[in-house]
Amino acid sequence: MSRSKNLRKLIANQIIDDLSQGNIESPLPSQTILADLYSVSRTTIRNIINDFIDKKLLIETNDGIVLSRKPDSNDKYKKVKKTRIKQPKELVEKYLNYAVNSKKIQPGDLFTERELASEIGISVKEVHEQLIILSRFKILKLQGHGLWEMTPIDVNYVNKLYDLRLLIENHSIKSFMQLPKNDIRWTQAKYLLEQHKNFDKKIINDYREFSNIDREFHKLILSASDNVFMDEYFETISMIFHLQYQWDDHDLRNRNQIAISEHISILCKMLSGNYLEAKDELEIHLKTAKKSFENSLIEQ
Repeated sequence: MSRSKNLRKLIANQIIDDLSQGNIESPLPSQTILADLYSVSRTTIRNIINDFIDKKLLIETNDGIVLSRKPDSNDKYKKVKKTRIKQPKELVEKYLNYAVNSKKIQPGDLFTERELASEIGISVKEVHEQLIILSRFKILKLQGHGLWEMTPIDVNYVNKLYDLRLLIENHSIKSFMQLPKNDIRWTQAKYLLEQHKNFDKKIINDYREFSNIDREFHKLILSASDNVFMDEYFETISMIFHLQYQWDDHDLRNRNQIAISEHISILCKMLSGNYLEAKDELEIHLKTAKKSFENSLIEQ
């Protein structure tokens, strides 16, 4: 079975479980929202929905895609590998985070697409496509013939990045607070708050794992915007912030402890239904991140 087919069947089985347990409401959320929830592409979600429509599990109506009957175990795919296949984008970003964290790549260093492809286990073409996307944000520069440079960043760059991030996240949290109370993302917010509280208890030793829960936090808020352009920009912005933190990691534990505390404050305000206070807490968090970013430049 090909990687893409196995991934599609794996996610389809997860969606069937969520539909049968009532975790996903009918009509279904948009394809963009479902793609965010299950961390896959919209193409994968679209193919799954079409399969479900063919199986008479879903029906397309004027009100959207609705559940025609309660799914059961017979609707699920059999003999599906449990390990989710990671996409090239995720693999490249994960490797760059690792390389920066371990000091294998630092600002000004050169590396080749072939080296990355060999380390990651994907094709040179796939590496090239992902590096081109990142180069649009000026953190990487193509020197020619598959040779790349990790470029230094200055305070002016940070200010512009912060302005864009503030615009996107303020819009997103306002959209989130306007979601219906039966939207699945409110349940996810409660679960994420508990995850944060548990992580806060062990952050002294596991502080380097913060980037994972940070992405989940901001991705959940961003999902309310249901905007593919914001999604694309924000994923890269988030990666740049975390890469920069790893370049200067002398105070990383303390910074991540502060960030976790700020996340918890934001989630509590959101779940209490107080939009203005949630927005204020979010802006405090973004200013903290900006200040940390600027301080890391001074230390270099």
